[in-house]
Amino acid sequence: MGKHSGAGMMVGVLSMAVIGSAAPRHASAQSITVGTATGNNCVPFDCPAASFDGIFGYQQVFASSIFSGPVQINQLGFFSAPIEAFGDPAYDTGTYTFSFGYTGADVGALSPNLPSNFSSSPSFFSVLSLSGLQPDKLTVSGTPFVYDPSLGNLLLDIGITNRTGDGAPAFESTRSSSCSRAFNVSTGGEPANSADLACLVTEIDYSDVTGVSVVPEPATLSLLATGLVGIAGAGLKRRKKA
Repeated sequence: MGKHSGAGMMVGVLSMAVIGSAAPRHASAQSITVGTATGNNCVPFDCPAASFDGIFGYQQVFASSIFSGPVQINQLGFFSAPIEAFGDPAYDTGTYTFSFGYTGADVGALSPNLPSNFSSSPSFFSVLSLSGLQPDKLTVSGTPFVYDPSLGNLLLDIGITNRTGDGAPAFESTRSSSCSRAFNVSTGGEPANSADLACLVTEIDYSDVTGVSVVPEPATLSLLATGLVGIAGAGLKRRKKA
């Protein structure tokens, strides 16, 4: 009985050690606002001008230097500009799919060919169906995304479908060394694909993350080996006794 319970305790300790080394450890939530408002913009939430009507894809790159280490991104926020900016603070009805990923492109150097900007597979964050009057702040919560700045700049991708109407929501925008944009337009006088130095002022809510790697640490591997030897020994003794 004692030998069997000892092996069971070893398995329990083993499981706890592996889980502990693999699971991220989170600090308290923090927030950073990228950019200071110097103007307003309706992209990607549509504009009154026909030249910008029909936007169906948008990307925004954030410089990796914004973060000092790995973080878990939990929420985004975009700030509404004064109503008089465009005169119609209503969304077009549409579905907006938000994803995160990495890019090797620098701020100010996104390609108008949006898929080519990803250096990793996009990771789904959230999907929103927007309609009606825009709030003072558009908040987007989603599936947490763990971002490691050592792997490249942060890329936000917004895919837009089912858009109808002709609203003109205005959001605070900036021209900053920390972010820039690219977008696709299906109709109107603008080029079908565009990239420039503007971007939306963006609030990023995140938690610091340590221990992101899921590879067991050396001490855990040693404990794993000891546990396996103990379990094998207990099994051998039971077979001999039988």
